[in-house]
Amino acid sequence: MKRDIKRMFWRFLFIGILAMVFLSGCGAKNGSQVEVEIAEEDLADAMDVCSSGKNYYVAAADKILLYDARGNPGEAYAFPERVIVQIAYGDALYALDAQNQSILKLDKDGKIDDEYELNIELVNLIDFEAVDSNVYLGVGVQEGGTYVEHTYVLPWKEQRMEEIFNKGFPMAGGGS
Repeated sequence: MKRDIKRMFWRFLFIGILAMVFLSGCGAKNGSQVEVEIAEEDLADAMDVCSSGKNYYVAAADKILLYDARGNPGEAYAFPERVIVQIAYGDALYALDAQNQSILKLDKDGKIDDEYELNIELVNLIDFEAVDSNVYLGVGVQEGGTYVEHTYVLPWKEQRMEEIFNKGFPMAGGGS
């Protein structure tokens, strides 16, 4: 019960922040505000939002919704049997699949171009960012009976995730 209340609080907080980001015109290059209207049913499952500069992407459970810079809805990329909890834009759109414990690299059509299976069990997601072809992941993991936080980098071309900090932290402004 306590966990459900906490989850609802964070979901409402996220939806409020998501609405503020869209309404503030975040990412508009000319400084003008852009009003974006998103259907309530699309926001119901919203988990994360990022911008490519030209488009906004909204992670919503088993799909990623695409909106142009003016907030006009575009395609919806569907991922049955997956739970997309975070997205980040670097040289491509990257998605964190909590269901299959993997990171997806998507092509320009929203199809899975490549997948990297995580060799860690995510307990707590701290942050997920992409800069160019590097994906950064701040997480809390269970090691033995102890909860430990780490920050990893995954240079996509090398397909080898490496720890860069032995502490997990938000990487604000990292790219998405």
